Amino acid sequence: MKTFQYKFLKGHIKRSEQRISIKYITMKQFIALLFLLPCIQATAQLDKGIWLTGGSGNLSASNFEYTSPSYAYSSDRLDIGIAPNIGYFLMDKFAVGLKANFTKHKEDVTGGLFSNVNRFSLGPFGRYYFLKKDNRYNILTDLSYQYGFYSFKPTKGNTNTLYAAVGTAIYFNTSVGLELLVGYYSAKEVIKQNGDNISKQNGLQISMGFQVHLEK
Repeated sequence: MKTFQYKFLKGHIKRSEQRISIKYITMKQFIALLFLLPCIQATAQLDKGIWLTGGSGNLSASNFEYTSPSYAYSSDRLDIGIAPNIGYFLMDKFAVGLKANFTKHKEDVTGGLFSNVNRFSLGPFGRYYFLKKDNRYNILTDLSYQYGFYSFKPTKGNTNTLYAAVGTAIYFNTSVGLELLVGYYSAKEVIKQNGDNISKQNGLQISMGFQVHLEK
């Protein structure tokens, strides 16, 4: 009986060591891949006639100002959102298209007020890549305008947003790239309720996402 228990425990320990070894090797390979990414000789298709599609997640930090006929306040606020897009290269390294944006925030305001706001907006964008098309990474600028809707039950309104950003794109192959953008945005919202209630946001936005370059 003891011999059987010994063999069983020995086999169990051996299998555990193998699983740990596999995990260790996998982690080493993952770390090695991170170091090798800058050496990957992959370029995206930035030629005229290429489609561009993808999306990003974004985090915005802003100064928020709200005014109404009877009340006003300001605060610092964080918003999170997702922004899918589709575009087309009108010429080499220059693309235009449509970008949507959905954002959400929750905020406790001094005085006992509480907000839980959803926003959806859509509008045109344009972007330009500065470096040569055959680079494995590139520098780009992105400009966009979006018109959207504001929902803060039971009120509703509209929003206008201007956004300008610069960043970098790193390509894994000719079709897929990882982008990191940092930019400035300015938004104005108008709610029609007992007069115009107006809020303004100006702040910094950081976004990260993937873009896919597709031929016709």
